[in-house]
Amino acid sequence: MKRLVEDIASRLTEVAQGTEHLLASAEEIAASSQEQSASTEEIASSANQLAEAADKLQGAVKTFRLLQDEVVEPTRQAAD
Repeated sequence: MKRLVEDIASRLTEVAQGTEHLLASAEEIAASSQEQSASTEEIASSANQLAEAADKLQGAVKTFRLLQDEVVEPTRQAAD
């Protein structure tokens, strides 16, 4: 009977160690998930900033006027 109790105790110790290992792995996964979430938020913020900059640039470009039909002749130097 003593041997049976020792076997059970040994196996319970193994299960406890396995559970601790799984818990540690789960904590690592949670930390990694939090890091990914923070990175995703940073990327979204950067994308918003780029979109705002693109809007400003587009507005600035609209202030320029292109003369499509006007042809500029190069200046000619007089022959000596």
